[in-house]
Amino acid sequence: MFNLPSSENDPSPLPIEEGLAQHLTQWGLREFFQERDYYAWQKQSLSSEVLHRLNGLAEKRQGGLDPECDRKFYDLASSSMVLPVLYSQRFAYYRTVGVAISQCLEPGKYVLDFGCGVGILTTWYASMFPDCTFTGVDRSSQSIEVARQRAEVMKLENISFHSCVVPQDQPSETFDVIISTQALFQSESDPGIPSRSWESFQRDDDLGQQRDYETRTGIGERLDWLLARMNPLGHLLAFEKACHLGRRVLLQRAFAARGLCCERDPLFLRYALMEERILDGPMYVLSRQHSAVAFDEHPLIDPRARVYRCQGKNAEWVWSKFSTHGSLELPVQARWENQDIQWQMCRTEAGVLCGRFFVPDVFAGVLVGLHEDEELLKSIFDDVLQARCSGKAPQEVFRDIWIAEESLESQWIPYMKIIQPVPRMCGEDLLGE
Repeated sequence: MFNLPSSENDPSPLPIEEGLAQHLTQWGLREFFQERDYYAWQKQSLSSEVLHRLNGLAEKRQGGLDPECDRKFYDLASSSMVLPVLYSQRFAYYRTVGVAISQCLEPGKYVLDFGCGVGILTTWYASMFPDCTFTGVDRSSQSIEVARQRAEVMKLENISFHSCVVPQDQPSETFDVIISTQALFQSESDPGIPSRSWESFQRDDDLGQQRDYETRTGIGERLDWLLARMNPLGHLLAFEKACHLGRRVLLQRAFAARGLCCERDPLFLRYALMEERILDGPMYVLSRQHSAVAFDEHPLIDPRARVYRCQGKNAEWVWSKFSTHGSLELPVQARWENQDIQWQMCRTEAGVLCGRFFVPDVFAGVLVGLHEDEELLKSIFDDVLQARCSGKAPQEVFRDIWIAEESLESQWIPYMKIIQPVPRMCGEDLLGE
């Protein structure tokens, strides 16, 4: 039924990505790749008084103990002046999550978007699936009013928005699909269930403790409210900030206690937040139907996080060191938008690999890892090649992987980053010098 990508490393072509990016720009959102550019625009667009008020409300709502501050924050965020500036920080998030959710929908369904905010993604889903009926709910009445206005401008007749406070409001409708993206946890910073001891990642299986944590975070109350509105054969699409194992265990045990099962393995999503690489999620496709897919309570190990990468002058400097002392493989050639692109690997006797991605007069980037990372480095290059079908410009794809140019304070900085994580071998450094 659902067409979710098979794994977090699956770069399946997503032609709808370009359309979603256009949808975001119609909301006034802009995509930034460097923080200095974004904050310069923010300073130009918002007064110091508004920024001070936003920061104050943001700090008060962090602990999740003051729902009124949470509502006031999103009321202010939905104003015409603040909305494009604040939500532009989440441009890449919206594009990545919006595509993933869209792949899980099919025509003819009644869909609830829980915690829809101003309806940025809800209106996108409704435009993509005109045969579905969408309902968006949020506690911020000002956000709901903005969502209604946008739906009217877009002439969407298959969508409605309602202000709703959980658990006080009890609508009678039921839905085939419920979407909940970062709306179940009461606090973004809550660590969830602690490990049994500092020596172990295991969590105690204590029902009383689980109930206490569900109450503290608001997960239990919100889940019960949602499931009362999900059809018996319906699905819950849940995406939360749960990379932290304590949060993930808490969330998954709350799902399991209510009879929810995974239709497939949960999916972590990758995107670039300006100069920061984000691994977010996971995204769950859940139903009450029995499944052989079990919830995983092991720590998340992201192999790509250990790959050093840099671009521009830093990349050329690192590559010069490797190519001088290492063994070069034959380059792999390809074409993209009338541009020649080249990938080449270099390996040292100490077992360190460097892969160079090169577009003459346009771009140079390197990836550095250990011998066992060879397939990982090649898979990142394959992601670039397969992205040729996504509708993205080459430079945009490069920025997704390499983010931004690092400052070159001195030439030894990249070198130190390469050699520090790995022990020296036989008294010689890793490049054989």
